[in-house]
Amino acid sequence: MVTVASLFLSCQLPMALITLHNVTVGFGNAPVLSDISLSIEPNARACITGRNGEGKSTLLKVIAGLLKPDSGEIIRDTALRVAYLPQDVPADRPGTVEEILGAAVADEARLHIARAVASRLSLPLEAEFNALSGGMRRRVLLGCALATEPHLLLLDEPTN
Repeated sequence: MVTVASLFLSCQLPMALITLHNVTVGFGNAPVLSDISLSIEPNARACITGRNGEGKSTLLKVIAGLLKPDSGEIIRDTALRVAYLPQDVPADRPGTVEEILGAAVADEARLHIARAVASRLSLPLEAEFNALSGGMRRRVLLGCALATEPHLLLLDEPTN
């Protein structure tokens, strides 16, 4: 039997992973982001474009939770897992690929996921991170992001 309550629940739209309402971020005089509002739904794919210095990285850092806005509201799904891959690859990061992937997943039980990701990305687990080329370092960082099985993957720069 269908009741009004169950019919209402079955017609609801899925909740957004994250919603920003009137978010503003500034560094000094002028805001970099001014009254930004957006929602990211599950399975959505989006691209942020703009010239250098227009706030693309700042917006991604706000979404990732790495930067707190000066004003506005951020509503996150309580179980949301976000992975953020920054523009810059670290110049010096000691450890092997396997050690870095293991640190990304934070526990031994999930290390099998990191190893599976490494296999799919053709990453040499025994190689020292600092001995790798810039492209392979970026691939390791992508592997770290993917190994966390994020609901939301933020890639800062098109080459990512």
